[in-house]
Amino acid sequence: MEMLDFTPVNGKSIRVKRSHRDPNSPKNRRANLFIRNLDKSIEIEALHDTFSNFGYICSCKIVTDSNGQSKGYGFYNLTMMNPLKVAIDKSNGVLINGRQVYVAHALCKEKSGIGTSWGRTMEW
Repeated sequence: MEMLDFTPVNGKSIRVKRSHRDPNSPKNRRANLFIRNLDKSIEIEALHDTFSNFGYICSCKIVTDSNGQSKGYGFYNLTMMNPLKVAIDKSNGVLINGRQVYVAHALCKEKSGIGTSWGRTMEW
């Protein structure tokens, strides 16, 4: 399974992981975090490796335009072993590829007043 993780499919890296089924497990409490000021050349693997220092990363996404170019922001979904504020405080301001990134709790479409990169409302 690890061999397939980050394998390119149709020009995009895929993630392959075991599913966590128990919704009551502390490992399954998650927070979606928004990251901006990303270097446009950053690879998903580097983003994943950087933020995995702050908790278990369930998913990680760099938002791209129709040509596949980074828009300079993304999201990562973190398992909540620590309070959300701790995860944000530890990861906000981290340098990635020489750029200081901004990290905040990602709000759903209705709360933020903006659309989402996935074209649907995010619910947590």
